[in-house]
Amino acid sequence: MRTMLVLILAAALPSAARAHGRVYTESNAADGNEVLVFDGGGGATPIARVATGGRGAGAGLGSQAALALSDDGRWLFAVNAGSGDVSVLSVHGGALRLLTRAATGGSMPISVAVHGDLVYVLDAGGDGDVSGFRLGAGGALTPLGRHALANAAAGPAQVAFSPAGDSLVVTEKATSCIDTLPLDADGRAGAASCHPSAGQTPFGFAFAPPEWDWFGNRYDRLIVSEAFGGAAGASTVSSYLVAGDAVDALAPAVRSEQTAACWIALAHGGRYVYTTDAGSDAVTGYRLHADGALRLLRADGKSGDTGAGSHPIDAAVDGSALYVLASGTHAIVSFRVRGDGSLAAAATITGLPPFAAGLVAR
Repeated sequence: MRTMLVLILAAALPSAARAHGRVYTESNAADGNEVLVFDGGGGATPIARVATGGRGAGAGLGSQAALALSDDGRWLFAVNAGSGDVSVLSVHGGALRLLTRAATGGSMPISVAVHGDLVYVLDAGGDGDVSGFRLGAGGALTPLGRHALANAAAGPAQVAFSPAGDSLVVTEKATSCIDTLPLDADGRAGAASCHPSAGQTPFGFAFAPPEWDWFGNRYDRLIVSEAFGGAAGASTVSSYLVAGDAVDALAPAVRSEQTAACWIALAHGGRYVYTTDAGSDAVTGYRLHADGALRLLRADGKSGDTGAGSHPIDAAVDGSALYVLASGTHAIVSFRVRGDGSLAAAATITGLPPFAAGLVAR
């Protein structure tokens, strides 16, 4: 049973307390990548520091989901952008153990996704592609092949499975496309289709819990950040309906009123959406409605302040805790998500490596 730290939050009632889990990131160091495990309650000293066996990029990855945790919490996957492979680690409480590595076939893997025993890795080298694997006993990865994206020189940012696990979604920053790749019964990907995004430079994304129409048909809502090439105050967040190979805008894009909105995290069952604004040192919060409409929680778009020069990138949610990787200040800044979606500053984890990437919390 994992050790839990109870932290009394200053913004809460005196009697309120919250137990924190683990927060994972990777060093992304060029001379040897490591996964760092921290207590979600804060503190600079990692609970664990485990080598992935591969090398990091030694520079920012420009991606979301450099780390992925399996749904059952038993497996952690980490991309090694400098050595062209992905590592599989077993998880036992706060303890990690490297089990295996597998070459992706590309030169710069930047994002990884897992669904059941299927694992897909997104590579940003060359034109960009995805590599599939089947997870076996002892963490072994059996290759399922490499598959091209919809466009050349795509500048990809993230790969993820659809909620049903029957397709992949990839964002292409350079072409403003949202790709879908169908998966067959063996988990092998088919040809990628490009769906134009509502805003420029689609980056991070997440699926909200499904909704049903009047006829009982399920539809999946995809929430995507659009960084608009980093133009000041131009970023947006959009929602899409995803059904099979169709990706259709559900509602107009809503500006974050901040700059370089890139990473997405959902809280309180998908009721609230948060994007980190790398160019504004801020977090923007939205209320997500059942029909896909998004509404800013604050008129100025600034739900949370991550600190001057923080350059926030990856984000992750665990219960009512929102964690943000601040690449500029080498920290993980955390907030408490209140019932109305507003954010209260909580603990800060400090002393991270300079090019840390990826964030998982559980």
